[in-house]
Order: sequence, then C-alpha cells, then structure tokens
Amino acid sequence: MPVEIAAHAKVNLALYVLGRRPDGYHDIATVLQLVSLHDTLTFDFNASAYAFTSDHPELSDSESNLVTKAVRALERSTGRTLAVAIHLNKVIPVGAGLGGGSSDAAATLRTLNDQAALGLSAARLYHLASELGSDVPFFLTSGQALAEGRGERLTDLDLPTNYHVCIAFPNVAVSAREGYARARISLTNPLGDYRIGRSLTPGLFGGWLRYCANDLEPGVSSLVPEVADGVRAMRALGANHAAMTGSGSAVFGIFPDPPPGDIAERWPVAGSWQIFAACPVRISGLPAGAGEA
Repeated sequence: MPVEIAAHAKVNLALYVLGRRPDGYHDIATVLQLVSLHDTLTFDFNASAYAFTSDHPELSDSESNLVTKAVRALERSTGRTLAVAIHLNKVIPVGAGLGGGSSDAAATLRTLNDQAALGLSAARLYHLASELGSDVPFFLTSGQALAEGRGERLTDLDLPTNYHVCIAFPNVAVSAREGYARARISLTNPLGDYRIGRSLTPGLFGGWLRYCANDLEPGVSSLVPEVADGVRAMRALGANHAAMTGSGSAVFGIFPDPPPGDIAERWPVAGSWQIFAACPVRISGLPAGAGEA
C-alpha cells in the first residue's frame, strides 16, 4: 500500500539576522512554528526504480529537486539503491518563505529511513538534512524550535499554540538569496531569552510577542511592495501580530480566533493573492538536540 505523508509549512514567528559568516551564509536567530498548511507526499515501494512526479508544473524529476536530492543523499549514505515512486501534491506556494521544499525533503528523509529500514540515526539524518539546506533540519523536529547559526542549530521550544494563522502569498516568488542580500543586521540577539526558557510563561498575547519581527522584511518589501501591503491588510483584518515569514514573500497574521471564512473575499489588497487559513501544529519528530550528538 502507498504511504501518504503530510509535509507541513512553517512560519518564522521571529527572525533576526546577526551577521554575515565567512562561508557566505548569515548567522540568524529565529523562532519556527509548523502550521497545518501542507504538501502531501505519496510513497509507492512497489516501484522497480526511483521515480518522482508532481502535479506542480514547475517541478520535475531533475536532480535539482529537493525530494530527489534527499533520495540521492540517502543512497550515498547507505550504499543502497532506493526503488520508490514518489508523487508530490504541491499546495505550499514555491518561493514564499514557507519552507515547502525543505519540508518535502525532510519528510522524504524520515519516511524512507523508516519505511525502507535504512537504520540511520537521528544525528545522521540531521547531518544529511543540513547538507540539503539550512532550514531542512527544522522539519525533522516536532514543530517548534529556536534555530541559530545558519539555521541548523536547533533548540526545542514549548510555545503557546492558542491562536490561528492566516497566510497570504502575493504570487511573487522571492529566493532566499534575494531575501538575505537585503538583510538588515541586528546588533544584538533579542531571542537569547528563549534558550533559557524566559518569556515563555505569558500567554500568547503576552510578553513574548514583543520579540516577533523579521529583519528580512524591510529589504524584501523594497523589492516586493505587496509584502508591506499584506502586513497592513492582516492588521486591518484584526490580526494581533503580522509579519513576513522567512525570506518572503508570504505574510502571516496571528488571530485569537479563526480568521473569517470569507477572508479571501474581504482581502483589501489588489492583485493575485493566495490566502490560507491555518493553525499551529506539533508532530511526532526527532529531538532537536539529536543533530548535535
């Protein structure tokens, strides 16, 4: 029987850029949260060879696809040739800062390790995930983490989830390279308290919301004005907090109650927007610290 796996999107509740590294990446501190918006991966282990298909017209079975890269990484690590047909039903927008491709890659690593009995340790899976991309390791966790370094150094969090999320994507893709090229550098790390558990005791709309900002937002807004428009729209619709996620260009709003069912019709910004209602989720994941073992 084929195995279906949900690969969830993420939002960056806060993202601070602390400086540029000698390797060309940036040091960051970011609070990541999985949300219910997800792609679906179907794994057929009755296949005679590896094959990848998708309903998304821009995705292919080329070696640049992150799902295929994850399969090849597992093959190199284990010395096994994996015969599996993977179909990706793509729902998370591409180039939105929601981590869809990274989530698909992490889901592939975990599913093949389990279903094909590859026997790789959590530390090894985290290592392979880090080689695939800076935010791929997060998608191996249970869904809430503080990410530091270039995103690969993870600490599990236990944040409130008593809220709802509205996500809006203006159908303008922004690459991580473009987003970080316009980064504003923070002089200090305002998320340091998360590491030692401070600021986690207040309710959702208490003290820790003051940490929620995105240093990439001003620069991306200068490139894609719809980002600033979308943040203002979320606040106008009643969001307690609104910001861009990741390197953009999707924006999200935090609502104490489910967003109105007709929010797409009420969206006050012109243009071609995709609107999603979501909520925070936790999944059965690997301990965040396992990657440092």
